[in-house]
Amino acid sequence: MNDLNMVLITGRLTKDAELKYTKAGDPVAGFSLAVNHSKKDANGQWVDEPDYIDCKMWRKQAETLSKYLVKGKKILVNGEFRQEKWTDQQGAQRSRLIMNVTMMQFMGPADGQGKFNDEGIPF
Repeated sequence: MNDLNMVLITGRLTKDAELKYTKAGDPVAGFSLAVNHSKKDANGQWVDEPDYIDCKMWRKQAETLSKYLVKGKKILVNGEFRQEKWTDQQGAQRSRLIMNVTMMQFMGPADGQGKFNDEGIPF
């Protein structure tokens, strides 16, 4: 039996998505989500503390949706964690976990109207 790598997260975009293209010409949108969790501070008061999740969305979905992924927008994403590996300028091996998004849904109203088409795009 294979291991299961499935992630479902809601959060707010920390900045506008960046649409880029791979060397092969595939579109990829990169963005980061702030996901709040509550904890008690030193005074016993509940405070929200964010975790930041780096995400990537690929191909047609990236091209279609990237223009709507703007700072502060609340979204739900479904996907899997992947480990990116590279060698930095000093020759050290580096890695990080990113969420490879396979499905995305806008949460809440779009521009106060709350209207979305069948693909979840505000209109």
